[in-house]
Amino acid sequence: MAFNLYSQSVFIVDNRKAKESAILLSSFASKIEYVSLETTSECLLRPSSRYYVTDKYIVAVSMFEAAYLFDRKTGRYIHQITRRGQAPGEFVFKCEDQCGLRNDILYINNDKYWEGIHIKTKKSMCKIRKPVSIYHKYNFISNPWPYRDSLFIGYVNNITGKIDTKLVAFNSAGKVLKEFPNYVIYDHVGRDKPFFHGVYYEYGGDTYFKQYQGNDTIFLLKNYNLIPHVVFAWNEDQKRYQSQPAFSENQIYMSYFVETKNYMIYDCQVNGPFVPKEIYQCIYNKKNGLFAKFAKT
Repeated sequence: MAFNLYSQSVFIVDNRKAKESAILLSSFASKIEYVSLETTSECLLRPSSRYYVTDKYIVAVSMFEAAYLFDRKTGRYIHQITRRGQAPGEFVFKCEDQCGLRNDILYINNDKYWEGIHIKTKKSMCKIRKPVSIYHKYNFISNPWPYRDSLFIGYVNNITGKIDTKLVAFNSAGKVLKEFPNYVIYDHVGRDKPFFHGVYYEYGGDTYFKQYQGNDTIFLLKNYNLIPHVVFAWNEDQKRYQSQPAFSENQIYMSYFVETKNYMIYDCQVNGPFVPKEIYQCIYNKKNGLFAKFAKT
């Protein structure tokens, strides 16, 4: 279901109507490519490695260790892009979570600043000073996302339960030019210290954003405004859990969201006492509202 808000289509996705069923890949994909990556002693990959695909390359990232470049068509290993260390082009903390590689740039975290490394040339393309504030709330920004006009946006983790800012726009000098308010507060508990990346994606030339956890809305970032684009309908228990501390049991997480002309594809993870009690993939047809899910294995 969709309606218009500020001339923007808003989709109401009712997760209660999702039926667990087999989904034919051919129903939403026209082509499948299998690329076997060349692995050597120089580029050992882990099960937890993250992968980014461009027209020419595949980037494999072991977040706290290194990042590697492979040929998109043949899987041939090309070189190591960066690694953990103290030398120029290396990272002190980690490679950041990203939802894509705009302009073939991978961002790394070097304590007081982020650095953008070109995956092919390995050159440093930019250094982004981390924003600071008197109340330290900007300390809780995980990953920068390039927005426009040499600006970046960053999701502010509500690590105290009372932080009133959801998202900030800032320049490479770390100056915050715009704050977007956060209306979701909760009672903080001692063990609850959420620190997640913001989930961003681009579709139709626009930038979209959602929180990793504890949120029921995907926003369009337009003219420095957050406009609802997708609103998820949960049952009463799920809605209550969404306003609980981040690591509460039954809290729902979405680690990625992909939108195409006809489909929305995303995952849901439902917290258990120690590990997720349920993980499933969802596919929503924007044209006819048909909705299916299947358990992730």
